[in-house]
Amino acid sequence: MLTVIILLVILILSLDYPYPREWDKFFQTALNPAEILGLLFFAALAFTTESMVRFYGLETCMLFIGYGSGALILFLLSIRKISSPHLGLKETAIGRSMMLAIAIAVLLTFLAAFKIPIGIKPGSFFQHLLIFLLLLLTAALGREIVWRGYIQATLMRLAGPWIGLFSTAILAGAMHILILYFFDPYLLQYPFTLLEGLLFAPAGALIFGLLYLRTKSILGSTLLHALLLFLPEFLVF
Repeated sequence: MLTVIILLVILILSLDYPYPREWDKFFQTALNPAEILGLLFFAALAFTTESMVRFYGLETCMLFIGYGSGALILFLLSIRKISSPHLGLKETAIGRSMMLAIAIAVLLTFLAAFKIPIGIKPGSFFQHLLIFLLLLLTAALGREIVWRGYIQATLMRLAGPWIGLFSTAILAGAMHILILYFFDPYLLQYPFTLLEGLLFAPAGALIFGLLYLRTKSILGSTLLHALLLFLPEFLVF
């Protein structure tokens, strides 16, 4: 129900967002064989990155090693014109997409906790800012470039915007279940763990993906991603 509410809020608040011609042109362009292989490669990269962080018990910021490498590869492929992610960095709705991301992050955090925060955790402004920027640049940005900018964008070009959106969400959930199966199989006996893979992971991908689809930019989904990692650690409920 919470996911449905957030999805409806995104749809309603983005009803008047402009629809750039570049976006329509991009998703009407047929995929070449290299891009099909790229879809498999970056899905495997995401699986390997998430698996290693879980297996070795690394901090979330260590996702940068895998996803940062993926972003660099995408940049090089774009220069060689072999393949190009759709990041939406030149669209006119960037500012509004970031405002929408902030609103959704606050709403989602409060609704998930079912209470109003009573304060913030100890630390100076610069300490909190540093933690947020670290999460933004090392975890959220790389994930969104790979997942939204390439995997979802490629699936949307392959099967259409909405099928691509839901396919990405299903892939995220399946990947979560597979990682648990290979590295923490005992956790699958607990109902909450199954809910993570069958419901929470796909729901998160749907929210990030719809924000990307409606705003035509990964900046909004990246900011939302970073805020959802940061706010639970910043606020005291």
